Amino acid sequence: MSKTDTKDTADFRQSTGACARAVSRDATVSLNFDNDATDVDVAASALPEIPANASAVEKVRIRGRSDAIALHRQHHDPKLHSQFAYTNATSSLCFSLAEQARVELLGAREFYGIESNLNAVLEQRYRLLTDAMQRSSAASGLAGEKLGVEHAISLYLREQLGGRLPPACNEAIGEWRDWLDEEVGPALQAGELPLDDQQGFADAFRQLLQQLDIEVEAGALLLHLPDC
Repeated sequence: MSKTDTKDTADFRQSTGACARAVSRDATVSLNFDNDATDVDVAASALPEIPANASAVEKVRIRGRSDAIALHRQHHDPKLHSQFAYTNATSSLCFSLAEQARVELLGAREFYGIESNLNAVLEQRYRLLTDAMQRSSAASGLAGEKLGVEHAISLYLREQLGGRLPPACNEAIGEWRDWLDEEVGPALQAGELPLDDQQGFADAFRQLLQQLDIEVEAGALLLHLPDC
């Protein structure tokens, strides 16, 4: 890497950190650029290292990941979240993805440009995921894998409460679409998940899981769905 490239990367890292602190309204936010990271870890404020000679698209994704960290810091109360946390791995992921969708939707409403940054990250994330599922199905000779219900619900929340999904996300939930429209849509149309109230959102989301015939008892989540 040339001295110019090194300076450009350092300048971009510095400006990205400054943006994260501004969005989060927290001067203590420090981004951790990790060579081993493949995606963002909002709790650890970690994201992949900036590649040498990063393209414009790669820089937008980096900003999107830093925006996700900043919005998590601004709108998410970890102590409150722990009161609603599930002990079962699947239900915990379902809840965490929905909560991150909530804070990112709030940020997209508040800050110009953040929505496009976040969508760039979502597009890459779900394009990689759907491509991996297709390769796995081709290698095994079995029917195509279906996106996990936790991803399907969180993407649907983003769409119904925020707007149009990036193409890869829309494709990813295609097999879930009829079920989501029939079972999840009515609750969202009724305004039962308040984005600006973390506790109210968590309460309503737990009730939604129960209404979907997803059992939430003693930290367990069991999904009863017809074949789609």
